Amino acid sequence: WDPRSPELHALRAGALFQEGDRAGALLGLSESVRRAPGAAGFRMDRAELFLAMERPVNALEDYTAVNRLLPLFFPAWERRGDLLVAAGRGGEARSAYENGLTALNNPRSSARGQNKGVARERLETKIRGLEANAPH
Repeated sequence: WDPRSPELHALRAGALFQEGDRAGALLGLSESVRRAPGAAGFRMDRAELFLAMERPVNALEDYTAVNRLLPLFFPAWERRGDLLVAAGRGGEARSAYENGLTALNNPRSSARGQNKGVARERLETKIRGLEANAPH
């Protein structure tokens, strides 16, 4: 065990989560983020844990950081958009979904083949839903 290793803190956090210790898992992932602030994966894991703990504001903060660190990772844009919709921030959500589409259209995007088309359709549907629910 090397307490300086962010990966080991994340592994321990996963084990604690499996045991039902969400608070311990959060401490471990927070330590991973502290030790490797530029590693988007730890922030994504912590964001999902925040969601499981019903702490969407904290999850949104982490997804905002993930978007900055990995701008071509469209799932993080979509998740951030979903959180913004839930918070009643439709304009920001639209921007997040549009950024997700931009990421999908980039040749270096993480999406491939059929999944890319499905993801594009899903994001476009969410944008249309925002437009339909916008005050006139």
